[in-house]
Amino acid sequence: AVLFGDADRVIILTLQGLSLGCLLLAGARFELGTCFYLGLLAAAGCFAWEFWSTRQRGRDACFKAFLHNHWAGLAIFLGIVADYALR
Repeated sequence: AVLFGDADRVIILTLQGLSLGCLLLAGARFELGTCFYLGLLAAAGCFAWEFWSTRQRGRDACFKAFLHNHWAGLAIFLGIVADYALR
């Protein structure tokens, strides 16, 4: 994020959006179901919270958002696992 200067939040949000877009395409390609898409929705919620919580650019808030990001990965992982488990 230091590399991007004042555009850091927008670039990070763009990259997160691209990641979700790629995962949506992969989910469609592999015919994943509702659990997968709910996991993506939860991850999008995590990303939105991180973007909102860093609006003041406080050091502690940014670090907290950085540490929070693993929840997005967990939501995606659990969505995939649940989707395959319920087939």
